[in-house]
Order: sequence, then C-alpha cells, then structure tokens
Amino acid sequence: MNNLYIVIFSFLLLTTPLFAQQPPTYKQCKASHDSIDGMKVMMVTEEMAKYRSGEREMVRMVADSIKYPKGQKPPLEKILVEWVVDTLGQVRNPCILKRNGEAKLNHYELEILRVVALLKDWTPGKHKGKKVPTLISMPIIIDARE
Repeated sequence: MNNLYIVIFSFLLLTTPLFAQQPPTYKQCKASHDSIDGMKVMMVTEEMAKYRSGEREMVRMVADSIKYPKGQKPPLEKILVEWVVDTLGQVRNPCILKRNGEAKLNHYELEILRVVALLKDWTPGKHKGKKVPTLISMPIIIDARE
C-alpha cells in the first residue's frame, strides 16, 4: 500500500508542472475575472488602473519583449488579451480571449501571456475612493510586414 502512495505522489510531483502550464480555457478565464480576493472585478471605475510608466512605455515594453521563433515570419494577427490589476497593482489572471473557440493557444498567444505577466508596477483602479480590482483589455497586433 505504501508503494502505491509513493507512485501516486511521484506522479503528482512530476506532472503538476505540466498541468500548471496549461492556459485557462475561455470559460475559466472569464470566471477568473468575476472576482479577486473576494472583491468584484470592475470593468469601469472612476479612476482606471494605470501602468505607472505610462501607456507609451507599456506598449514599447510589450513590443520589445515579444520573442519571435527564429526563421518564421509571424502572421498578421490580432490577439485580444485581458487581465486584472489587483488592489496592490499586480497583474493577475492574464488570458487570451479566443475568437474561434480553439482550445490550444499558438506561440504568439502564449508569448503575449508571458509578456503581460512582466508588466509590473500598476497604479490600482479606484472607485468611490477605494482601490478595486480592475479589468484591463488590450488588443495586440502581431505584424511583421516591412
């Protein structure tokens, strides 16, 4: 019986990183944006969350941080990414809003999730004088045309 526990425990230890790397489905994504830490996520607030270095710097950082596969020309693609800025100014639950219901994310979508997680140091949104979790949506266009 102890051997069975060891086998199950080993399986869980070895496979947990595999499961953890799977991006959320569209339904899981939307559900994760309903509330954070017991607080309702706001789509519109009196003061929206802001990237402390400014919107231009955020766009520059996203553009500079995306890594393209060597030898492949990226397609022209518009990707809508959504995340929550919590009351501490941290990015939470970034996810891609899929247009056609595909379950598997492509290289560029996974890369955008990685880059969005790098966007630290936000000023949280405020509503009625209190910091609130705020939903941020941002279209990102992958375009390698010269």
